[in-house]
Amino acid sequence: ESITWSFTSRIVLVSETYVPAVDAEDVAVTTGISVEFNKDIEAFSETSLTGVRLNDLENVSASIDGNTLKINYEGTLEYETGYTVTIPENTVKDQLTAITWTFTTGVEPDIIADTFIPEAGAENIELNTEISVTFDKNIIAVSEEALSEIIISEKEGVSGGIIENK
Repeated sequence: ESITWSFTSRIVLVSETYVPAVDAEDVAVTTGISVEFNKDIEAFSETSLTGVRLNDLENVSASIDGNTLKINYEGTLEYETGYTVTIPENTVKDQLTAITWTFTTGVEPDIIADTFIPEAGAENIELNTEISVTFDKNIIAVSEEALSEIIISEKEGVSGGIIENK
């Protein structure tokens, strides 16, 4: 006499990639935050995504794109700050345990370049277009020699100078 039975197997949900990486340091304050799983995911319930946390920040939300859970926040993160991402168990279907990881943002740069003319990636720029960079703070040239070391292209004879600082 033989015994028979049937069963169905399934792929266990595993978190594979964290962005930023677990314990990452010097992370940009504008970084995207996400966790990628080994298979497509669905919310556990209509409200389960609301439990996702980034420290105690308000206006944090989560969204699903295929196999990725994205953590969204308004604005930018703070410089030199440790962050903990917390995704409670059952945020997505088949997620049996909470997921938590940390990262730290980098040091605030002394000067931030905020406007580029022409814009990054611009094409078909006229040859006589003025090239400029605007910074968030006043700048002072260390020396005329330093200004001559600004590289615009690999061609000889290109030099720069401060026309205006804002």
